[in-house]
Formats: sequence, C-alpha cells, structure tokens
Amino acid sequence: MDVGPYEIIDFGKLADAFPPLKPFLFKSASGGYNLNFKDDAANRTLTQALLKRDFGLEVTLLEDRLCPPVPNRLNYVLWISELVKVLGLEEPIVGIDIGTGSTAIYPLIACSINKTWRFIAADIDARSLAAAQANIEQNPQVKDRIHLYSTTQDAPVLSPLLSENLARLGLQHVTFSMCNPPFYADMEEVNRSAENKEYNPHAVCTENDRRECKLERSIWYTSLLGKMSSVTLLVNSIKEKGLKIDNYAITELVQGTTRRWVVAWSFTDIRLPDTLARPKSSSLKSIAPQPNSLHHPTTQPITYESLAQALKDVPKLQYQEIQNPPRILATVYEVTWTRAARRRMARDVSPIKQVQNEDAKPAMICEVRVVDAHALEVRWVRGRDRIIFESFWGYISKKLDTSVPA
Repeated sequence: MDVGPYEIIDFGKLADAFPPLKPFLFKSASGGYNLNFKDDAANRTLTQALLKRDFGLEVTLLEDRLCPPVPNRLNYVLWISELVKVLGLEEPIVGIDIGTGSTAIYPLIACSINKTWRFIAADIDARSLAAAQANIEQNPQVKDRIHLYSTTQDAPVLSPLLSENLARLGLQHVTFSMCNPPFYADMEEVNRSAENKEYNPHAVCTENDRRECKLERSIWYTSLLGKMSSVTLLVNSIKEKGLKIDNYAITELVQGTTRRWVVAWSFTDIRLPDTLARPKSSSLKSIAPQPNSLHHPTTQPITYESLAQALKDVPKLQYQEIQNPPRILATVYEVTWTRAARRRMARDVSPIKQVQNEDAKPAMICEVRVVDAHALEVRWVRGRDRIIFESFWGYISKKLDTSVPA
C-alpha cells in the first residue's frame, strides 16, 4: 500500500503554516528548504506542524519520550480505515490502541479523520498516560471519543477487552486493535533493548491472556512492524502456536524509502479482499495468506445471465444481485452441489426449504461476477472452511464451462 500525502514535504510552506518550524530549516542545494532530521527538537516540531496543519490537532511532545513520525502513523490509520470500510459495520466503530504512548497519536489521527470513531488508548506508563491525557484535552473535537486505560506490566495485554472493562464504556466488543511493538518509554530503553537484544514480554499474548480476554471481542487484531523478520515470526505464531488462524492479512506500507508492515488476524469468519490482505512484495510470498479472490478463464463465452442462472440452479442457495459493479452475492447454508449432497437430498423426501431460519449461520458467502466474456471472478466474503469455498467455485466454474453454448 503506497500512501502519498507526505511523499514530498514542502518545508517552506509547512513553516508558513506553522511558524515555530522556521528556526529548524536550512536552505538546500536546490534552493528549497530542508530539515535536520538528526535534531530531536526539529523532529518534535515537525510532528507538531504536520498534526496542526493537516489534522487540526494540538499536541505537546515530551523531550524524554519517543517522537512519533506522522507519515507512517497516518499510513497505518488509513489502512485500518480501509479495513473498517470493507467490514461494512454499523456504528459504533471502536478501536483499541495497545501502548498508546505519551502522544496518543493513533487515536488522535484516527478520530480526527473518522468523525464517529471511538478509541480506548491503553498504556502501562503513568507519565505517558498523563501526557496523553493532556494532548487529548487540547483537542475538544475528539476528546469525548478517546478513553484512556491504565494497565500494568502484569495484566493481560488485552485487558481492555475484559468484559467488565468494556461494560464500563457500554460496549460488548470492539472493531479492531492497533499496536506498534515493542513498547518503549524513551530512547534510553530503545538503546538498552537493542544492545541486549531484549524483547519486552508485555508485547507477547500469553495463553492466560487468551482465556481471560475472549478473542472474539475484537473483530480484527492488527500490529505494525518495523522488520520483515518480525512479520515472519508473527505470522508463524498465529498460524501454528495453538491459535492455528488461517484468516489473516499482511500489507506493506511504503513511505519514501521507509517500509513498514501490518499483520492483521481475526477469529471471525469475515474474509478481507486480497487488495488488503495479500502483499505485493515477492519477498513475502511464502507467508502470504491464501487468496480470497479466484479468477477463472472460461473455455466458452459467458454472460451475466448465464452466471445468474447457474447460481439459481444451486439448491438452497440464497441469491442477491448487487450493482456498481454488477455482481451476485451468493449465500450458502449447506453444501448441496457435490455428488454426496445430491444423493443425500434424493433420499430426503421432505421438501426443500427455500426460506432459511433467521438464526441459521451461513456456511459461506461469496461475491461472483463476470469480468468479461471469457472470465469469471469470485471473492470469498464470509466463511471458516476454505474447502467449501473452493468446492463451490469449482462446481460453478465447471458448470459454466460445460453448459454455455459456443
């Protein structure tokens, strides 16, 4: 995912909009202005300038705390916004920021962009929480939608998801979680960890955490990572170590020469489109999730009408036409297209029920469309069993290949 608002920053114009930045600028060889990025004060002022000009946010940055760069923080928020859009959920949209830091930059940016979102911002450091509270209070346009949560080193990482904590906010679940591990209070801690190759145990979700904080209380969990090796470790962990999750996503965020990666995973049956879930980078191919969109070149010309008829002929399938672009939403409650299923239905003398029980949960939902006269495409929307999805698609593809006249 390439995000371009900060691909090139005109520091001269930015300083005109935020004069405190001017003392930190110098003339470059090209005649424009540049910034000394090795100066901590310059970096703090740059963050303040971008937040003020582009989001209307006022922040105070502590000298002994990490200064969050706005561009890659924004990229993460924008990717989350796309994720939420795909989910198509009703309000409220609530996020959790694990390790929000002294700036609370993710909740501030996210709530300034998305005017109805709410946030729980958690941290273990009292001084960071006090600074975050001050920053939130400076911004009346978002302050009523951000709730700070003080936790401890020994508490479960996901303690904000404990039922009693959510109940205090009138919530039963949240939409997503964000975090940017490992968590450090200041640069001294960063350096010490790098020297000793320490990893903060608070960044690890334990088996006890999983028991206490029901994982379904967040629809999607996400984490921003700065090393590709960390991506591999995290993906292997969620796929293998007790969780065995196959519903996950990887995306690469590119800002100039800086690359970051987001890994997201869900315990629900909601499947993301490949544009959000599968990275373009070939270096991540070995750990990328399996595609949720499949393409089938047909042997004979097809039409939307022939596709619609093929779907209507599937017993017990619910069918809904959607426009812009034209596609069909197919909802399957049970497998009826295999030979075994057809034999079973032939033995069943009771009439096929056309209307499903309102409480019944679909086994699979997918969107099917005609790409052109010789190509079909399907996107898996919901479901836990990939075998059902691929079996259904194989059946429809084969039926159209063999039944459409040349």
